[in-house]
Amino acid sequence: IESYAKKENIIIWDLCNLLQQSSAKSFDGFDFSPDDIAYIMFTSGSTGTPKGVLVTHQNYINFINNVMEILPFKMGEVFSDYHDFAFDISIFYLFCTPLMESSISPIRSDDERIYPVNHIRENKITVWSSVPSVVSRMQRLRPKEKIETPIRIMFLCGEPFSLDVLKYCYDNLELEYVFNFYGLTETGVENFYHKCSNDDLKKFEEKGFVPIGKPMKGSNVHLTDGKELLLGGCQITPGYLGGIRSERFEIIEKERWYHTGDIVELYNDVYFCKGRLDTQVKLSGYRVELMDIEVQVKKYLGIKEAVSFVDNSNLSKFLVCALESEEPVDLKLLKGELKNYLPDYMIPLKFFFVDEMPRNSNGKLDRKEIRDNIWKQRQIRADGHK
Repeated sequence: IESYAKKENIIIWDLCNLLQQSSAKSFDGFDFSPDDIAYIMFTSGSTGTPKGVLVTHQNYINFINNVMEILPFKMGEVFSDYHDFAFDISIFYLFCTPLMESSISPIRSDDERIYPVNHIRENKITVWSSVPSVVSRMQRLRPKEKIETPIRIMFLCGEPFSLDVLKYCYDNLELEYVFNFYGLTETGVENFYHKCSNDDLKKFEEKGFVPIGKPMKGSNVHLTDGKELLLGGCQITPGYLGGIRSERFEIIEKERWYHTGDIVELYNDVYFCKGRLDTQVKLSGYRVELMDIEVQVKKYLGIKEAVSFVDNSNLSKFLVCALESEEPVDLKLLKGELKNYLPDYMIPLKFFFVDEMPRNSNGKLDRKEIRDNIWKQRQIRADGHK
């Protein structure tokens, strides 16, 4: 690290040594401007090649101030750390913990990641954060059990938050506060929030998901004619390491905006994320939202997860849906049920089952793995038996 820093003219401060050498409360060289780069966070690459996002002090300070204002923290909290430190939400732990005179309890073993309840109890975790899939897995492992934990606050982010998971949070985990956050690395981690309530289960039943809510302070919102979400404001980062250019950053009327690639709509005064532009497909001239299919499929008894996509490997394009289920599913009955809610062109032609959906290190569904590897391998094996 030292040789690389010297080569790149990067100054490294070892706070432990500085504190031992001096009783001063501040050190020369710590002066910086809001526009200076504070850190570099690499994207996951789930929507393309990983890129290093340059994040300024202004970007992250506005995010931290928002979180401190929105979440009802107390002094002496114990924060979970389910995420890898390469995941942008880790910035929240690193800065909020000292501000609240609190501590972090990292989750690192595979067993704890699969079922973190024992870790939560043993370490008396009061603030939990993860992607919703982690809570969904807890639900699958203990579907009916009331689980007592010291958690007061749970905020979920990183992927769609289903009402089924929210119901589990209230009925089984008996949580006091539940929040949904939405944001991107390029837009300063989190830009929207929604404080959940039991009323959401009925209020948003039609949608099947918790809304991303309302924009945080400092985040400006614009929806294009195609309902793509554009974000502006003081959390929009300067760009990528190495000067990589991206059309996602755009100057509109002297303001810098970021094209999120997410389809968002306003419903009952709150915003909903309906999926990504790349999950919006055209079939037989119809525009199809893949997430709308998944919402209806997951309403069928026993189905815990569903991922839909288009197979266009042959001359014809058709819908495919991967299913994760706790019990046998009669596909004929499932298709019949879907006809009550979806037009014929939105009903998948083929379904296939997986024991457990693949996920990345932070618990997010790996849609690319399902579509490009698991499904293709199934097709190869099927062709080999013809």
